Amino acid sequence: MNTIMNILAAVADPLRLRSLALIEKKAADLGIEVEVEKVTDMGAIMGYGVMSTPGVVIDETVVHAGGIPKAEAVEAWLND
Repeated sequence: MNTIMNILAAVADPLRLRSLALIEKKAADLGIEVEVEKVTDMGAIMGYGVMSTPGVVIDETVVHAGGIPKAEAVEAWLND
């Protein structure tokens, strides 16, 4: 599969960077090419309607907000 997904990871707290690493690892494991952008500006984050970080936006669709996502959820987003 040679799909490039545009993923925005909204993180306001450095501890939430684990979600970014999880997304990148799962994508690599699945052979899916992703472009991940880390966003820390709260105005930009809230512009997506994300009120709790981390937030994950894939191809302009919010798929997660608040709490570190589970690996199974990340895999499902990437396979969707």
